[in-house]
Amino acid sequence: MIRTLALTTVCATLGCAFTPTPVRHAPDPATLYGAKAHRTAFEDPTQSAPAPHRATAGPAPRDPGPNESDGAKAQRTRTGLFWAGIATTAVGAAMLTAFGIGGRVTQSQLSKAYDDTDLTYDREETLRDRGKVFNALAGAGAGIALIGLATAAVVYGIDYSRCGTLAKRRKDCKNKK
Repeated sequence: MIRTLALTTVCATLGCAFTPTPVRHAPDPATLYGAKAHRTAFEDPTQSAPAPHRATAGPAPRDPGPNESDGAKAQRTRTGLFWAGIATTAVGAAMLTAFGIGGRVTQSQLSKAYDDTDLTYDREETLRDRGKVFNALAGAGAGIALIGLATAAVVYGIDYSRCGTLAKRRKDCKNKK
């Protein structure tokens, strides 16, 4: 029995003549990534270059330079987004402050009730639930304030780079007429 077990172990690890070895075939070159079928005209010089794109009739669209501001509509949109970001920041900060104070008052009520030893289970549960709600709303207010601040900062940066009216005029910006 020991000999059979040893022979089986040796055959399993080394592979014996009676176990067929699988024959592996090379993969089809056409299915490999980077095959000729996947190459672009730039990579394969034997392929002819595609025909150039024909422009439609009419003047080309004007690309404003970096020192020129874009239209009045874009400026109004940036100004509106900037002040919306400021308003959102103010609302979020007010929520954070108000619900933070409400949570602190609730914490004080709970602490005072523990000290006075007249706290019931229902009152404790009510105060704890109220405190959880205040904490969640204060966190939401902080998130709203951060989103508003980020919006205002991004819009201000865009306006500055496009020589808008929100930011102080740079020296390289052209004056509006």
